[in-house]
Amino acid sequence: NINNLLNEIKTIKEHHDEIAKSTGSNFNLMNIMGIGHYEVKTHSPILADLLDPNGSHGQGEVFLDLFIKQCLPCNDHDKTRSIFDSKSAQVWKEKHIGAKTSESGGIIDIYIQDKHKNHIFIENKIYAGDQENQLLRYHNHDDEATLIYLTLDGKDSAEETVDKLRKNPKFKNPVLCLSYENDIINWLILCRKEVAVVPIIRESLTTYINLLKELTNQNTNQAMSEKIIETVLKSEEKFEAFTTLVNTFNTTRIGITKEIMDVIMEQDWLKPLGLAIEETLSKHSNK
Repeated sequence: NINNLLNEIKTIKEHHDEIAKSTGSNFNLMNIMGIGHYEVKTHSPILADLLDPNGSHGQGEVFLDLFIKQCLPCNDHDKTRSIFDSKSAQVWKEKHIGAKTSESGGIIDIYIQDKHKNHIFIENKIYAGDQENQLLRYHNHDDEATLIYLTLDGKDSAEETVDKLRKNPKFKNPVLCLSYENDIINWLILCRKEVAVVPIIRESLTTYINLLKELTNQNTNQAMSEKIIETVLKSEEKFEAFTTLVNTFNTTRIGITKEIMDVIMEQDWLKPLGLAIEETLSKHSNK
């Protein structure tokens, strides 16, 4: 049963490796340059440029309009969707709004303003934690602004001020939690449709979408994992075989490591270091 399961998993891996190879999904310039996870250097500048009617994409307010229609609610609490004038919008990244105090000031990641002084503020979080009273300070800058808290999975802010804001009767718009996983990727797909005949922008958006899918575990590796899970759960025998593999993993790893180290220790130039290496191996074997 174990051999059968391993053969099935091997077939699944080979299939998904072939998909990745044929589609080129493992090739991403931003990952190659090591900047795929940076909020300030990568994600905020890309989003700010796409949302800017005067951005380098040259498509006017099309992308901003799509963002407002796709991501902002249409309700009595937040009227931005119906009143925001995209054509006149200006966009800043890392906008300084005054000296930081406990309830005001700081830097807003993406700051959008139309000619009527309507605002959309985006707090962009990939891996960084919250700053003290961050959302409260931005709310106090303009209590009628649409305040967006953007994370990979759309989680709520851990900061205590979110609850304070929601309980505050003067707080007109609730914090809107958006995700890269769903909201931003779906918006980018709509943007890509709008530039289907503009190859440079279209393929740049595809590259960015693929990066976000990787960051949110939606790439081919995730599909492969789901297929393996499906295979393991097909029968009691396969599940038992999988459990056996998991239970013997540490023992097997230690045994393989010891064999490798025995071969290494036979090298004459390493013999003086033998004691230190054995101690290191012993520590790792006990973990």
